[in-house]
Amino acid sequence: MKKIIFIFSLILSYSLQAKSLKCEDIKDREIQVNPQTSVKVQTINGICSFSVETSKATRKFNYSPKKYTATREWIFQSEGKILVHGSYGSGPTDSSATSYKGYQLFPKSHDLEIHLTQEGSFSITLANGSRIHFKESGEIDTNRTRDLKIKDLPIRIPDIPKEKSELKYEEIDHLSYRDPRKSAIRVYHRQLYSRETSRSIGLEVTKGMYIPLGIEMGKVPGNSTKASYTLFGKDDEKLCNQKMPAHYFFNYLVKCSMRSPNKRCPCKLNEEEASAQFKENDRIEKEIRALKWKLRTAREQEAEQLKSEIEKLEGQYRPKLYSEIYFTCSLDKDNANAFIAGKKISKDNREVEGVSVKESSDILNGLINSNKCSRLKKRYSDCVDCFEKDILNNDQFQKQNDLIEKVIEAL
Repeated sequence: MKKIIFIFSLILSYSLQAKSLKCEDIKDREIQVNPQTSVKVQTINGICSFSVETSKATRKFNYSPKKYTATREWIFQSEGKILVHGSYGSGPTDSSATSYKGYQLFPKSHDLEIHLTQEGSFSITLANGSRIHFKESGEIDTNRTRDLKIKDLPIRIPDIPKEKSELKYEEIDHLSYRDPRKSAIRVYHRQLYSRETSRSIGLEVTKGMYIPLGIEMGKVPGNSTKASYTLFGKDDEKLCNQKMPAHYFFNYLVKCSMRSPNKRCPCKLNEEEASAQFKENDRIEKEIRALKWKLRTAREQEAEQLKSEIEKLEGQYRPKLYSEIYFTCSLDKDNANAFIAGKKISKDNREVEGVSVKESSDILNGLINSNKCSRLKKRYSDCVDCFEKDILNNDQFQKQNDLIEKVIEAL
């Protein structure tokens, strides 16, 4: 009996050393994983993301007293998208000081989850079941990361000659924005940073599939309805004999409409009802602001009463009212196009707001039935369920079994 208790106490102590958190478990916007590294947590429109700064560089040039800083951030989303955002503090315009690269992983079969360890390293389980490991510094641990082959060379600020620098751009400020001399500097920076990003980062899966979403300056990649993508599998094998249109992988998000024709995505309220709710919300917000202003000069007894009134009003205020009323619908290509086509009749603005990843089985069935993805069909033998089983992450079960075996051997 004592041996059994001893075994379970060891297993319990092992489990307390590590902590795993899913998006719904995290209330803060940032997790301090160790004294030197934190992970940003953000949820927008139901999509959760973990952001990790994996690389940072600083540099000075002799023609300027300014210190330039560059950072690279990997952003992992619950829908399977990976965004790599490079920020360079040396571009003459916003667009030339940033670079993006994106990937979409398939299938979406797991929850996004971060795993913390006592020694300060951490790992993240992605939406397709792959696991990516990080060192204490936030750098990707490529030795321990087995499910993805990641290239993440340290970010660097490239050589910028004075005549192509931000300083020179400011010196010729009297010229128009479109002047070839100013345009040349902007283009130089855009190409320079895009090239740096392409050379220094990369991704390849050892299980599952992915599509590269490319680089789009100033935009989140992957929102184009006209885009087409090359699907890659293990060892960067191309699984289809051509680029496949976006609608095989994504549904399109459209904002609901209060005006007909809108049967594919009608809002729950009509315009009068929505207007009344907005007015009431505005009234509450103004009251809260007025009471907070009074609170600045209120005496102690009056302050307590004002705080109570503010707390009551804040409970009634709805900060996300707009997105609650004008929610988005996820529609396939035909329904999204039909909904948008009705904007001339309804006289409201209807555009694609973004994309959402289709269910894994729908993606696989659609690609296989297209007869353009023979290698995908051969790989999974016409069995969509097999794909899910193939990539189940059994690491935790194996670790637990190994631990129990070690304890039993020690006894």
